[in-house]
Amino acid sequence: FPFNLPGPEFLGVFFSLGLFLMFANLIFLHRIRFSSTTDHARSFFNAPYLLAYLAQGQNHCLAVCAFNLVDRGILTTPGDHLITASTRSGQQLTHPLERAIVRYASPGPAQLFKANKNALVKAALAEIKNSLHSLGLIHRQVLLAPSTLICVVLLLGIGMTKITIALQHGHHNIGLLIVLMVIFMLVFLFTQGPRLTSSGKKTL
Repeated sequence: FPFNLPGPEFLGVFFSLGLFLMFANLIFLHRIRFSSTTDHARSFFNAPYLLAYLAQGQNHCLAVCAFNLVDRGILTTPGDHLITASTRSGQQLTHPLERAIVRYASPGPAQLFKANKNALVKAALAEIKNSLHSLGLIHRQVLLAPSTLICVVLLLGIGMTKITIALQHGHHNIGLLIVLMVIFMLVFLFTQGPRLTSSGKKTL
């Protein structure tokens, strides 16, 4: 069992097992990512870019930084989503993201939301993201979490074993099983769980 079951019955068992593992994995990912509830709100009073990245990701972080620099007269906005460095851009900037964006906008009008393709801006955003990881506010996104990998290996093992047995007995009606395997693999591949941890939500 279950490899001695006829095709339709095996498909039913395989489908049920896939659904069970999918929901069990989601519950596990939520629990492990919401296991800590530390409130870091006070540490964000003087860290607007950390808070912006935490709230809505890198594009929001870029927008907040650009708005701050425009408000201080360091950047100007010649058009929608365009930024360019002003004559005051030579003043000392302390935050790496601010320095990176000003250098990115120095040659002339540049698209704000394409700034993340610039090496300096990308490095500054990565530093902010790593800080949030270190504080336990956002979860590191990996291709396959350990629990997801276990589910994938289990389903693949069962499916491939059944396919091997079927072929050995001269049965070739394995198309639906292969389709189910591919669907479940794609579901598990894109199952990442929530971006924010419990601490991240509490901080916001």
